[in-house]
Amino acid sequence: MTKLPDAQCRVHAFVENGAPFGTAKSVTVVREQESRVDFDLSRSIEVSGIVRIGGRNAERGFLTFQPSGGFPGTGTASTQIEPGTGSYRIELGDPGDYRVLVESGGARQTVTVRVQDVRSMTRDFDISINGIRGRVVDADGNPLRGVAINAANSELDPIGARGAFTMTNPRGRFKLEHLQPGTYRIGASRGGYRPTRSAPIRILDDTQIDDLELVLEETAAQIRGRLVGPRGSPLTQGIVIAAPSGTHRLDLAAQSGLSEDGSFVLDVPPDGSFDVTALARGWAPARLSGVVPSSDSEITLRAGFGGSIAVTLVDLDGAPVEGRMLEIHAEPRWLASDTLFMFNPAPVSGPDGRAIARHLPAGGYRVSVPGGSSGMVSVVEGAVSELRLTVE
Repeated sequence: MTKLPDAQCRVHAFVENGAPFGTAKSVTVVREQESRVDFDLSRSIEVSGIVRIGGRNAERGFLTFQPSGGFPGTGTASTQIEPGTGSYRIELGDPGDYRVLVESGGARQTVTVRVQDVRSMTRDFDISINGIRGRVVDADGNPLRGVAINAANSELDPIGARGAFTMTNPRGRFKLEHLQPGTYRIGASRGGYRPTRSAPIRILDDTQIDDLELVLEETAAQIRGRLVGPRGSPLTQGIVIAAPSGTHRLDLAAQSGLSEDGSFVLDVPPDGSFDVTALARGWAPARLSGVVPSSDSEITLRAGFGGSIAVTLVDLDGAPVEGRMLEIHAEPRWLASDTLFMFNPAPVSGPDGRAIARHLPAGGYRVSVPGGSSGMVSVVEGAVSELRLTVE
């Protein structure tokens, strides 16, 4: 490949018949220099099987394999379901645990799969037809359209960021389909109304609930403000989140986009104080705690460059380990701390074993790598904190 800009790149390979090879390699591209990356396709692991939806072979769809511990979208390999047969095949580069997203028609389910260190293995996927239908009304019983509906399962989704999602139609009705077995709370939110959540609902195989009703009450409580950079210029690309103080789950949060002047409006319950976090591409998250809604004042969130964590990964012999994704968690957690890499690149080790996580707000972090050790590190604004981890 030629005419690439200077960058840290991820390179994916495809086997001869077009099936994706599930190992991505990092390589640094430097102008007027040749960068080399090699793939050993002879050691790939073939995974194949059948996808069934409600007991029938899936007509079409996709499967996406991602090594556990990586941020969604990084280091993934995808393959299509063969039309009409439900069969699939994919080549993976390494054994280990993978999060597999199965998508077919309206079905969307994530399953954890352990890939063995063998030449080939079979893994079928059976997706149950589970669903919840209902409607959302205001305090007077009038249907509400455009209400955001979220199905949160704290066991399957610890941070509340990947739950099933839909919107109500003009009659206030909604449906959530293909839910994995588990216990859910259904949340409803819309601007100008106080968010609400249902009591816990237990979903088993082939469970159908058709009469859930959620009531939203109007609220006058809002948090208004602006997101700016270090010099006070408005930031316009990102989201702002607010939740009751001490909460870090996203399904309990109110959210707002940003206007051209960096302003935002968050509709929140009228009682209590709130933590507010802004996430913007290229900047460290901006945070305020203990914010009390007020109709006559605004808050200012000031995003900075943050600090960095430079991690060196080595094996038991001290040699650098390439292509591993880091897990980084703030300790203690804060609102949206589990989505640090929503707008910024997730750290992956390069040929020298180095991985750098940038744009982190000051504080303590635990850094780990699947199959390896972990360590605590403190981040300081404008500084680089070093850490060395061993991978077995």
